[in-house]
Amino acid sequence: MKPDAELLAQLDLLKQQFASGLPQRLDRIDAALDACTSDMGNPTPYAALVTGLHSLAGAAGIFGFGELGEQARTAEQSATQWRDTGCSREQLESLRALILSWRQVA
Repeated sequence: MKPDAELLAQLDLLKQQFASGLPQRLDRIDAALDACTSDMGNPTPYAALVTGLHSLAGAAGIFGFGELGEQARTAEQSATQWRDTGCSREQLESLRALILSWRQVA
């Protein structure tokens, strides 16, 4: 069965909308990361970071950005661990560099 041209056009539009909203999504993740860096011992900002990464991972995979989705899922797992056990400033800066590379997709 051949996909309907209208359905393909709708899917392409959704993919474009995801891509155009990606900078704002990354801004929210950056803000959560800033909060984590400012208060490394507080688990609350890590929860926002985990949520943002989880949302990005799922949406990226759905809208055809598979590699971005996989990287976000790995980052989410790291952030979850950091929330529970703590992390170093270097780990947070490594995530910041990864997020900067994601902006190239946007």
